[in-house]
Amino acid sequence: LIHYFILTGHPMALHLSVNVYEEKGMELEDVIHFKGFSCRMKPQDSTRETVRELFSNKTIYCFDGDDLDVQSFTIQMLAYAALNCQTGKEISLWAFKYDKEVEKFRKSWHDKVVQIDFDDPSRSIISDYCVSVTNNAAIPLKVLLTSVQSTVGPDHDSYYINLGLHALQTTKATSVISFGGGANLFREFGICQKIIPYPVQWYLNPSKRLKTIDGSSYEVSDMLSYVKDWLPNGLARLKTNIDTP
Repeated sequence: LIHYFILTGHPMALHLSVNVYEEKGMELEDVIHFKGFSCRMKPQDSTRETVRELFSNKTIYCFDGDDLDVQSFTIQMLAYAALNCQTGKEISLWAFKYDKEVEKFRKSWHDKVVQIDFDDPSRSIISDYCVSVTNNAAIPLKVLLTSVQSTVGPDHDSYYINLGLHALQTTKATSVISFGGGANLFREFGICQKIIPYPVQWYLNPSKRLKTIDGSSYEVSDMLSYVKDWLPNGLARLKTNIDTP
């Protein structure tokens, strides 16, 4: 369970604790998958209101078990969860992770308190849970265990591409938002169009990833090459009928 706490003013604090569930296939209309750069991310914050309006009916946020990090898309996902909780919605986080990596996930997420800075989520603070904080409400976080075998190639990267594709096929979600994304996610995006028999609409927040320590060089997502159109505030809608990269 993820317990979230309303503190006076900002930020809001989220208390994260993980419970593991056996995988169950299901079809849910209110699911959206979050993906993106998992470290050194420079987010494009101007898209926040567009994202909130576009996915206002989504209450289950899925992701591929990435580590919790203030410079990752995971902190952006938590910020959206917290904002929607403030409006009274019940938001669930659903993480997919290979069973042999569950303990690594628990170390990153379990019993953590995240103080969300809504003005700049990258300035949010992650700390261990303190019993002095009072619980006000709870958001369930489900971790799916999967030992699915890679079918997209023998290389190590395909191991994680396959996990992302498995997550999409399990939830049958039709919406994905990515905060940037490197080469592996670009491959997953292309393969998704080939092997999933129903339309999956990907949206891109054009976040960048730091390449140099001094911040003089950034990596942008190759998915920018497949923008279909631009929505208000800089959010991109990607093409769905592309060839596999």
